[in-house]
Amino acid sequence: MSTPVFSEVGELLGVNGIPVNPALEFDSLVDAETNFLWLKRAARPVSLRLMAKLLLAANLQPETLRLLSEHFSRAADNTDSRNRFESLSLLNSAECPDLDLLANIPLYQLNPAAPAEEFNSDLKNLRDQWRERLKLPNSRVSEKKYEDYLRAWDLREGWSEGKYHRDAVRSMKDVVKELGQSKTSARNWYRSGFKLVTGHEFSVENWVEVMGVTQLSRLLGETVAQASGRRALRANSRRPVDDTTVSGGRNQQGNPGVVEELAAQQAPQDVQQMLLRISKLIAKGCSDQEILEDLEVEETALPAIVEFRETHET
Repeated sequence: MSTPVFSEVGELLGVNGIPVNPALEFDSLVDAETNFLWLKRAARPVSLRLMAKLLLAANLQPETLRLLSEHFSRAADNTDSRNRFESLSLLNSAECPDLDLLANIPLYQLNPAAPAEEFNSDLKNLRDQWRERLKLPNSRVSEKKYEDYLRAWDLREGWSEGKYHRDAVRSMKDVVKELGQSKTSARNWYRSGFKLVTGHEFSVENWVEVMGVTQLSRLLGETVAQASGRRALRANSRRPVDDTTVSGGRNQQGNPGVVEELAAQQAPQDVQQMLLRISKLIAKGCSDQEILEDLEVEETALPAIVEFRETHET
């Protein structure tokens, strides 16, 4: 988060602090001093840093920046409260149209003494105006459901203790039983969990991109090697190279050869390509045996195909 690129992206997402370890459990994210109001998305405090950044980002005229600089310098040179009050008074009466511009973000001064009905009505109107201005879709999902969605995801994908466990992956049938929900509800919860975790709608292609290698690479490891030896998983042509140049063993220094390194780099892509090919065959209605024959691989790949078929039908 300290680099310019990450800082800029983080600010656009509303993140302006040091990111927490994703392996932390929810209970570890807060402490006794945490204000739970700021953990919600609807409201958050405005820091003096943000106000200073708004001034710098507002594309103010040079004379306006110089005016502000003079007032801040005067305040820095003399800490007497009366002199600071004088600087405030001078700034308030200064002829400077730039300082009367409104911030181009939903930043408002609220009056907590206003009647509750009027207060809530004004906030709703402001919210509606900004949603219309920014073309934001209506959010119908309550945050109270997030825990259910993430639980379905965790059960299905084997997430616990801050990482994914291949041997903890559950079938959707087991997830339905564990959640005590209908198959449709459990399926929708899982899909919603997928979107919360990845930021994308669930699709087989997206699952392959995000989870395919993690979940099925071990089951498909030998299979990918077999298939890659008989047919290219990616359509590309390579210039013939002699054996000496691409020695598959380790060199005299004990470092991996070129072929060994390339195999390690290409393995995830090979798994993804094979899963996408299996997905197309499933969509065509091919049986597990027909998929094995099409891939020209041994039956050791069958468990991966069966498991992937369930994901395909999720």
